[in-house]
Amino acid sequence: MREIKFRVIVSDKIKAFEVLYRGCWQWCFTENGKPNNEWNIGTSYYTDNLRQQFTGLTDKNGTEIYEGDIVNHFTELKQKVEFRHGAWGYEFCGEFISYFQNRYNLKYDKKTNRLMEVEVIGNIHENKELLKQK
Repeated sequence: MREIKFRVIVSDKIKAFEVLYRGCWQWCFTENGKPNNEWNIGTSYYTDNLRQQFTGLTDKNGTEIYEGDIVNHFTELKQKVEFRHGAWGYEFCGEFISYFQNRYNLKYDKKTNRLMEVEVIGNIHENKELLKQK
């Protein structure tokens, strides 16, 4: 079962993480975009800000993949991770490709939920320029 976790975006920056742990919400601030691991009970006080959900997957480097991340695939094209039709995936040539379907046979480690040919290179809030294809 995957971890239920969100990152909180404030003014185009990752400011906090929220996680459901043993039926209780906990949150922490970030340092350089990563959790500072000083967890508090409840949800963060950023009540009206954007939350992006953890996909349950990690990239080839073990980096967690979140909704709104920009990733490189084997194609060297950069795509935004999205949730559509009940699945996590990305749009490619006008078509939604789900990681679950794995139509392009990406190497996947079932034990660690790691996509071995995918790399997180940024997110749509802090690195919008990455989506501009040459």
